[in-house]
Amino acid sequence: MDWNNIPSYAVKKMDKSVKLKDFPHITENGRWITTEDGYWSGGFWVGLLWFSYNISGDEKYKESAYEWLKRLESKKNDRNMLFDLGFMFYPSFVLGYKITNDDYLKEVALEAADTLLTFFNIAYAHSKRTIEEFVREDYSTIHVMEANNATEDIH
Repeated sequence: MDWNNIPSYAVKKMDKSVKLKDFPHITENGRWITTEDGYWSGGFWVGLLWFSYNISGDEKYKESAYEWLKRLESKKNDRNMLFDLGFMFYPSFVLGYKITNDDYLKEVALEAADTLLTFFNIAYAHSKRTIEEFVREDYSTIHVMEANNATEDIH
């Protein structure tokens, strides 16, 4: 196998899928199982389109990537996505920005990053409180604790 031909081989494989109506998610028996909204993996599909454009220079991949991006953009503030925002926005908007230098892609990616940051801040506050409440001065830990979610009292 000529390893230098792998990128162009991958682009040829993309030609078979570029006309899909929904986001490819997984394959089953050699066929795509798709999702209308991109689920958590839609960003990878757009990333493949960006790679195909970058390798081939064919504008159809760039145009297709922009069309698919419109369907993902609304997820940038979706607080139900948790860590999936990174999967959704890095290969689609961030990679697209790196290839095209389009500020629109950068702005959307930064907005998604702000949403992702809120999860980090919540997790950080939770872990800090857990350390304060569970770890004793001698660094041993409490095995069981009961918390009142309404008052945040711990006993």
